[in-house]
Amino acid sequence: MKTVPLAVNDPNFINYFTNPAPTPWEVMQKAQAVMVSQPFPSLPVMIEGRLGPVMASLRQKFKGFDFEHSLPYERVAGRYCYYTFGGTWPNKVLGQYLNDLGYTVQADCWQIITREPINSFAELPTDIQAIERIVLRNFKSYAAQMQFSNHFYRLPEDLQKRELISLVNLPRVVQFFSELKEKSCREVAQQIGEAEYPLSQRA
Repeated sequence: MKTVPLAVNDPNFINYFTNPAPTPWEVMQKAQAVMVSQPFPSLPVMIEGRLGPVMASLRQKFKGFDFEHSLPYERVAGRYCYYTFGGTWPNKVLGQYLNDLGYTVQADCWQIITREPINSFAELPTDIQAIERIVLRNFKSYAAQMQFSNHFYRLPEDLQKRELISLVNLPRVVQFFSELKEKSCREVAQQIGEAEYPLSQRA
């Protein structure tokens, strides 16, 4: 290996921006537990100052909420926000399923937002093959959201799909859908201000 001098006096680093890593379902379940625990738990990390008021607002919203049997939602700016705490890929698959039914959906790791109300999740599929078909219908869209190296795109498409399916973790999605099917949708009254509402800033 040898080095060569750069032909500029003030070089800039080249940044290769990639998608953020997906948030696992397990992390969101712990976040959900923090929302309802009394008193506020001692966390192994420092909380950023701007995050404090947001967490206080959320903890007030979900205080005493029965997450085991109910799914919290609220109406914000004419849209319906369902707090699933599902993690990135379970929520993405849920959003795609609802899109296929004609809903207009945005999804991130802990909520889905729709323009139309969802009265029940009782009809969600829990057959792993059916959920795999949901994912594969938009395979390229899913692959674009993942952090793959160029080697991934040199694989045959069948192997690409198998790799993607393993990362989405279909058994976890099945568990997430099964739990949602058993819950009733329950509105929470207190609303978060627009400045604290993550997806509203990107809509």
